[in-house]
Amino acid sequence: MDLVDYFRDGEVADALLAMQRDGAALVPWILRESVRAELGREISRLPFAQAVKAPGRVRQNFDYCAFLGTVPVYPQLEGLRLAIQQLIRSSGVMLRSEDAECWLANDTAVQCYQSRGGISGHLDPSRFVTIIAILTIEGGGTLEVLAARGGPVLKSLRLQPGDLALLRGAANHGEKTSQQRPFHWVSTLAGQSRTSVMFRYNVTPEKPLPGLVYANAPLSPPDI
Repeated sequence: MDLVDYFRDGEVADALLAMQRDGAALVPWILRESVRAELGREISRLPFAQAVKAPGRVRQNFDYCAFLGTVPVYPQLEGLRLAIQQLIRSSGVMLRSEDAECWLANDTAVQCYQSRGGISGHLDPSRFVTIIAILTIEGGGTLEVLAARGGPVLKSLRLQPGDLALLRGAANHGEKTSQQRPFHWVSTLAGQSRTSVMFRYNVTPEKPLPGLVYANAPLSPPDI
């Protein structure tokens, strides 16, 4: 695999360090237009489902299609999964006690947000460690890091097509402080829909979670 077929030059290592410091960071316009176009055509054929109501205070409004491990049938999405894994692992960045070269993109979720869609303030589950990588395929939105579930906002990322957002995941050997996973929320820009592909390192893929279902496995994808 040649990364230049998928990505333009971008300051991925610097962004990973900024993610570690601030909770999230952005590598703008890194995904090539030709890849976005091919993905868009393939994504239109995915078996989407509507996200169910999350437990507790989290509000979510989007459609999703998730895969555990290898993405079957959809070669563009599987190629992107392998490419983003190689991109992160080749950065040479050490995050906490973890080297980025140990990161696996073994949990893939395509999410489609309609206008006014999004997810309210939440933490990603602790099974998703080190790095959460989110590529915007179509449309625009914001991802904001919060001091607590309801705010205030500590850092705001404006998401545009081709951008790579990096969100800090849990520590790989158990999260001991509140400084690991950041509270964050996601929203679309006014009058726009947004399609994104999210890649996470799931360290307990054998344990199902209620609410959502992987398209290629009898397991449930993570709660929020």
